[in-house]
Amino acid sequence: AGAFKSDTVVTQGYWNWITTEKVQEVAREHFGCSTLIGAPLENGGGDGTTNSHWESQHLNFEYMIGTQATSQVYVSKFTLALLEDSGWYRVDHDYVGDVYSFGQNSDCDFFNDNAVCNNWPQWYCASPGVEGCTADNTGIAYCSDSTSNVFYCDFFSPYASIAGVDVNDFETLCVDERGNTYDTTTAGASIYGIDSRCVRTTLSGGGRSGYCFQHACVDWDTATQQWSAVD
Repeated sequence: AGAFKSDTVVTQGYWNWITTEKVQEVAREHFGCSTLIGAPLENGGGDGTTNSHWESQHLNFEYMIGTQATSQVYVSKFTLALLEDSGWYRVDHDYVGDVYSFGQNSDCDFFNDNAVCNNWPQWYCASPGVEGCTADNTGIAYCSDSTSNVFYCDFFSPYASIAGVDVNDFETLCVDERGNTYDTTTAGASIYGIDSRCVRTTLSGGGRSGYCFQHACVDWDTATQQWSAVD
């Protein structure tokens, strides 16, 4: 125990893949693709990022990606599966939740190439600089520009600063009630707390399009992997 086989990492297409038994099982179930050989590793960034983190294009806001894609991060089944496959850890699956949703049930087409970006608007964005919400709707964000890497899609990233002022992660995280002290926007209904999520909206006076509101999700659409409405 405690050692991976030599064929743990396999190169296929644009990425190197972790192909251990549990990781492969989790990847096939999560993405809804029975032919996946495993989970992809990051192919961009510097020496401390490339091939040492999960691929952010497919496993965004996972704890072990190499960039900050959202203020809310998740230790998902992928990371736990890798720890278990190492032989050094045991995972009690009764306590492993299913709250990580990025790319869920997106099928094998999710891994074809960067043309996938326009096919999955629930995970990616198309206009760099546009304001809105992170893909998991936990915080306000802007559409990042990844044109420097042809293998990447643009996605909503949390703000590092707003109006030239550096901000803490919690200040853009809707589920953190400390944001109520920070956010002094004209949206009087903005409320931060455990029952709040980011909602993309357009105000008559302009301004940013992502705001934190208390809400309840209505009618999950399994085809689009989105809620049909928010109350």
